[in-house]
Amino acid sequence: MLRQRTGRPEQPPHQVLVRLRFRGAYFRLAPDRIVEVTPVEGYTRLRCQDPANLGVVLHRDRVIPLVDPGPRLGIGSATPTFPTLCVIVLTDRGEVAVPVDEVLGFAPLDHGAASRDVILKLDRAGESHGQSAAR
Repeated sequence: MLRQRTGRPEQPPHQVLVRLRFRGAYFRLAPDRIVEVTPVEGYTRLRCQDPANLGVVLHRDRVIPLVDPGPRLGIGSATPTFPTLCVIVLTDRGEVAVPVDEVLGFAPLDHGAASRDVILKLDRAGESHGQSAAR
């Protein structure tokens, strides 16, 4: 049975982000961009000039680019170990897989320690950039 919620109203979605950890760095993504969080067994490496583009993964009978957030987070590039947890993120050119160590939950845009996180914006399938959340 459905009941009306009581208590504090939820914050608008544009003020809440999903907080993630990857190789000791923390970053956040807009929740409306996250399609799925799923384990990935492996990937096919492809040559690319951008070290953030690792290759492709096969997920649900689809080929999805695998993007390493390390270079955009300022922690360098490294090949993730598989199986690994990936966040499938919707960009303006389709979905990309981003490896993560842990999904920490929701955090308000200006939430304490989270305000020092990088807000990762994936604009296109092969391009991403980070922006400090500190104001």
